[in-house]
Amino acid sequence: MKDFKKIEIFCGTGGVGKTTISASRAFSLAADNKKVLLITIDPAKRLRQLLNLKDQSEIVEFKNEKISFDVLLLDCKSSFEKILGSKVDNKILENLTSSRGGLNEILAVLEIQTQINRNIYDAIVVDTAPGKNFLDFLNSSKKINRFFNKTFAEAFNYITNQNKPGRFFNRIISTGIEKFLSYLESVTGQGFINDFLEAISILYGNREKFIDGLSVEKTLNDPAHSRWYLVTSAEHMKEVETKQIFDSIQAQMDTERYLIINKSWYNNLTSWQPKTARMKEFKKTIIKQEEIKTSISKKSNIETLTFPDLVTFDPIEQLRALQEYWKQTEKEL
Repeated sequence: MKDFKKIEIFCGTGGVGKTTISASRAFSLAADNKKVLLITIDPAKRLRQLLNLKDQSEIVEFKNEKISFDVLLLDCKSSFEKILGSKVDNKILENLTSSRGGLNEILAVLEIQTQINRNIYDAIVVDTAPGKNFLDFLNSSKKINRFFNKTFAEAFNYITNQNKPGRFFNRIISTGIEKFLSYLESVTGQGFINDFLEAISILYGNREKFIDGLSVEKTLNDPAHSRWYLVTSAEHMKEVETKQIFDSIQAQMDTERYLIINKSWYNNLTSWQPKTARMKEFKKTIIKQEEIKTSISKKSNIETLTFPDLVTFDPIEQLRALQEYWKQTEKEL
């Protein structure tokens, strides 16, 4: 594995140490005097706990002795308000920009594009949401394209055009579905229809800003600028889900990829000679798990990186130790 990439993205199932590995990558790059931004788009914000940061939406500096890098705990609402240039005061948009809202991954893509445009970082390390949520991240550009489809945009402009006679409600009522709207409002609550139209109006009013963000897809899919890491763990029996994520990257991204097996005991266990039948079975099971995961990358001719299971309760010491393994990996590959 030579040098580093402008964008390095870490993905994987939950509970495999993905956030720790991505943070250690930022730690390692910063130790080599690179200007680094570490972004987490995981709603759980495990990174905040790992680096002992306050829960805030602006870029902050993490500093430990001689090592420092910038960190962004992605907050969808704050990112959305930055795009709009104003505060969000709409119930529907507030729900969509919540940590579990539908705009999470889309806003993450736009945030990455914003930071690329700023052009102040040597490397941007991205800690994605776990498991299947990662697939939403990959599909974000498709969602933006579908939502802002030209046909929909023209229809929206037509029904909201202030200069044309008759507002949207008048047209709907004239089509004979006034009762339906009345029923819908009785179910959803008074003002829902207005909130909905206002939300759509705000989104389409900022259509060009979303469309501009699609350019990040080219960067994410460019081997010269991006690298993807699929993180799994020797102790997790999630081969099927890991394979699904790996296949999604293979199908959608034509860029440099690595499989990382975290918390690996393989090198220690191969030389271990257990005495009891139970311990022999334990060794056999652990080795088999790692070999199954390694086979995923072998079939696709993708390099596998292994990181050991470190026994320490100090997260910073853990990052320092993993930093050394990154250096060792870079020398070996």
